[in-house]
Amino acid sequence: MIPKKEAEKIERAIVFLVDNVKKSGKNPKPVILHSLETAFYLLERDYKSDLVIAAILHDILEDTGVGEDDLSQEFGDKITDLVKSVSYKEEIEDWTKKYQDVFSRTLGQGKDALILKCADIYHNGFYIKLVEDMGFQKRLVEKMGCFLKASEGSIENEAPWQDLKKQYELENKRVNS
Repeated sequence: MIPKKEAEKIERAIVFLVDNVKKSGKNPKPVILHSLETAFYLLERDYKSDLVIAAILHDILEDTGVGEDDLSQEFGDKITDLVKSVSYKEEIEDWTKKYQDVFSRTLGQGKDALILKCADIYHNGFYIKLVEDMGFQKRLVEKMGCFLKASEGSIENEAPWQDLKKQYELENKRVNS
């Protein structure tokens, strides 16, 4: 059972996400659903509420008009730093360089950022089969593999990493057979 104070903080993050996606959301994917799936996946595995809140908000900088200062004012620097570390930089145009930059920043931010990005990639992995372009499916699977390799020495004993590894093995076999 989640303590009341923690539950209230989590609920405040959900309301903040929904309000801002409704106001200025710019991603056609189901951002709210994906964010909640990622967050509740971590919550079910007993990760701390700050990490769960960061998971709720992990796409907000990329997919809405919310800025880093707004996020910091609402949720503090720790959560903002986690969200920033897993957010892609728009100025990087090359897709591979873009995700390599995020992986590098999550490594620099530490274990919680790596777990957050791992859970994000894991939940995005369920959408790979929906992508019509097989070449892009292969690139998404390659991204999974790159993350696993980059984070192996840091979080390989964590449940999200283990789940992502299993998913990667299945998807890699499927797209390369």
